[in-house]
Amino acid sequence: MRYYCTYFDRQYLNRGLALLESIRRHETSRFTLFVVCMDEMTRVILTQLAIPEIHLIPLHDIEQRDEALLKTKRSRSLVEYYWTMTPTIILRILERDRRIDLLTYLDADLFFFSSPEPLFGELGKNSILIHEHRFSPSQAHLAPHNGRFNVGLLSFRRDTRGLQALRWWRERCLEWC
Repeated sequence: MRYYCTYFDRQYLNRGLALLESIRRHETSRFTLFVVCMDEMTRVILTQLAIPEIHLIPLHDIEQRDEALLKTKRSRSLVEYYWTMTPTIILRILERDRRIDLLTYLDADLFFFSSPEPLFGELGKNSILIHEHRFSPSQAHLAPHNGRFNVGLLSFRRDTRGLQALRWWRERCLEWC
């Protein structure tokens, strides 16, 4: 069983559904896609669709009793807040669902054109799957604003290294994202 997670609001609902369809087409293992619904409309629509592979998580389930996260919500733009939330979402899902040994985060606008199996082969027994942006020379000017690593596809194991890295990343995002 593979476990994926993503988050989106109504603006990205169509992309999130395309992501799901691409996983369905190319994933050879059974899977669950955890979707954090960033607005109520998204939650209502996905509830009505009753997609068996999707496990819905309302935004307030991630935010509740997390004063540090909620404080950033008051001081950041919506997009900045979404970026801030990424490590918290991954961490909360791993903390709350003990069945999950490995959780792969996917940006909602990601789309698989072939099997994700090579990614898991690359990860092997390691705790974290992460990759650099690798900007071309003509795009190198984007690096300072976008950071060294691409957050669009990441995997974390529920082990000491994976959880430590997530907690460290969350703290950095709470400081500024």
